[in-house]
Amino acid sequence: MMGIRTDIAVEFAADRVNRKREVAVHKYDVEGIEVTNVEILSEQAANEIGKPMGKYVTLETKRNVNIFDLPMLTELLIAEIRGLIGRIDGDVLVVGIGNKTVTPDALGPKAAEGVMATRHLPKKLIDRLGLEGLRTVSVLSPGVSGQTGMDAKEILEGAIGRLKPDVMIIVDALAAREVSRLGRTVQLSNTGLTPGSGVGNSRTELSEKTLGVKCVTVGVPTVVDASTLCYDLTGEARHEHDPLIVTPRDIDRMIEKSGQVLAYSLNLAIHPDVDPEALRFCV
Repeated sequence: MMGIRTDIAVEFAADRVNRKREVAVHKYDVEGIEVTNVEILSEQAANEIGKPMGKYVTLETKRNVNIFDLPMLTELLIAEIRGLIGRIDGDVLVVGIGNKTVTPDALGPKAAEGVMATRHLPKKLIDRLGLEGLRTVSVLSPGVSGQTGMDAKEILEGAIGRLKPDVMIIVDALAAREVSRLGRTVQLSNTGLTPGSGVGNSRTELSEKTLGVKCVTVGVPTVVDASTLCYDLTGEARHEHDPLIVTPRDIDRMIEKSGQVLAYSLNLAIHPDVDPEALRFCV
């Protein structure tokens, strides 16, 4: 739809497809957090929506409630991440997408900083710490092409070729259609992502199709595209000026808090065979 840009499944699915057989939507509430499962079931629906087939899970709170202040969020994130990962026996690669010097885009690198890398740890040390069952985890923040001269996909192809992980978990900042979702929404999916697509600056798709490894994504909306906001307010898209992005004034706190919560949840979700108390001591 002209003037509409969003990465959030519950927004684009509601706008573009209304066929229950092609898009399945299931909602329920857990202690003040609304969980919405959107599953795109056909190529036709995917083409109409402009998003890949697969499962999208959105966790959100009511207006003026910061989801990252709710203890239940961690439990839900752990369960949803494990569900999307599925049964794996091998290594995990966690990737923080974004530019750490631009606050609204710094979520991925911030979360990656808090994820525990274990690939370098000797088995003797793991056993001595009482962490038998610890998965092999590598962590990477590839930066952006303006910093590295390379597309994230090029960097990830090299890492995947060397590490051969069973699953890659990608964390990235997202764009929403509604300002009210900023700071109160988390989205997970098994479809991969296209960095920058929500603000009209699309890069190369990062998915199982393009990288050959199962991809699970975790994202938080930190911005709204101004032309999308204008369209919702006036019914007209405004493209005559340079692109503008709207972000909350407390974005620094949002990135700090959401990055910490996501990192903590990922650490606990990735290692289901390790005593959570022992893991908390390490992270």
